[in-house]
Amino acid sequence: QASCRNVHCSGSPEFKPLTKPAAFEEARLLCRDAFRQPQPVYHFCKELGFPVETLHKDILTPALVRELLSDPSSSTYNPALLCQQLCRGFTMECLGLSFLLPNGPSAGPAGRRASLGAVRRPFGEMGEAHLSGLDIEGLLRALKLMDGHPEVSEVLVSATQHLVEEMEKEVESRPDWFGEVARLRPVLIALLWKPISEPTHSGVLATLLKVICRLPTWGRATLVEWFAALHQEQFLDIVAHVIQNFITLQLLTSQYIERAVAYATVVLGMLYTASRSVGGTGKIPYTEFYNDAVNRVVDIKQDFRRWHKARKQGIGRA
Repeated sequence: QASCRNVHCSGSPEFKPLTKPAAFEEARLLCRDAFRQPQPVYHFCKELGFPVETLHKDILTPALVRELLSDPSSSTYNPALLCQQLCRGFTMECLGLSFLLPNGPSAGPAGRRASLGAVRRPFGEMGEAHLSGLDIEGLLRALKLMDGHPEVSEVLVSATQHLVEEMEKEVESRPDWFGEVARLRPVLIALLWKPISEPTHSGVLATLLKVICRLPTWGRATLVEWFAALHQEQFLDIVAHVIQNFITLQLLTSQYIERAVAYATVVLGMLYTASRSVGGTGKIPYTEFYNDAVNRVVDIKQDFRRWHKARKQGIGRA
């Protein structure tokens, strides 16, 4: 197009200087207004580097988080704007397009591709490609930066809780909806959010593990491939600090194997499969998959009797 209607875009004859986060917000609002028209109009914003129509999904990027939070003395420092972005963008649809590498891979074992497509990230910032298409290193830096800011961290906790509740609702009502790569990415993002391993968020983690266990076969197989493609440190963090700590905490609290522990054990099995799939001695030592609490805390015979009685009563504890 000869020009862009976004007055803050360099392709517009009305261009005027504006900070990048502010330009991002202006472009988002422009797109929102366009989508409210009977016949939406699309424009390519040269300043942001990709079609403005994708911005209505409120995508998040490491670069945006860094510019809004990293330097309090900077003119771009704006935690309140990021909080607004989290409230709008921490949904399954938006996160499926967030924290992506440009032209990153997005195919799973069955060769399916995300119907939502891949998006070029604004402002640049290359990272190492991951099978999921996510910029894992950039994502982890962004999450760490947000967790370190009290105002933003509080919003992120609430947003993650709502995200996992959204996943649970979808997986129970239409599990096949997860048959697209973009709709699986939020699952991995939630697992990589370090505070999810904290006891105060055990309910959120329990729901997330339930969602993973109820994914279609293709979705679970895709996650196994994504797990195997993580760096060793990231992989070990999920195994030891997220899953194993959760199992231990639940067993010490209840003294028997509850449904949440059963879900965690299934996910641990997926991680074990991922570890073995890389060959050799595995991605991490097999001893990392042992959990002493099972032997020290659980009375297997008594727990079996409890499970059998509950099953006869139609309660069942999986």
